[in-house]
Amino acid sequence: MFFKCEEDLAEILTIIGYGKYGYCKYLKEIFGMDEYRVIEEDDKTDELIKYLDKIIGKRLLKEDQKELIDIVNLRDSRNRQQKSIGQLNEYFKANKLKYLIISKKSGSVRYWEIINDIV
Repeated sequence: MFFKCEEDLAEILTIIGYGKYGYCKYLKEIFGMDEYRVIEEDDKTDELIKYLDKIIGKRLLKEDQKELIDIVNLRDSRNRQQKSIGQLNEYFKANKLKYLIISKKSGSVRYWEIINDIV
């Protein structure tokens, strides 16, 4: 019984050492898999893609920009929400989303526009 507890504790410490989604990473190692997917992250990405497809080519004024920022919900290490075009575009690039936010100006009004099919 003591040996079993020692083994379990060692495995738990290994899982904790992997960090976020440690159990998934641990199982990936056990089964010798190259990669894994977390379904919750896939659902979030699918929701984001549907939203981006809906607003392609539209002018995003302040309210719409805020809505986009809230849907992406990109946070830094200090849990601050990232709001810049550059950070959002880097997020799209890192997650292999073929979208780009560009800033435009019409008269005195500044707005964002989403384009897709970038390479």
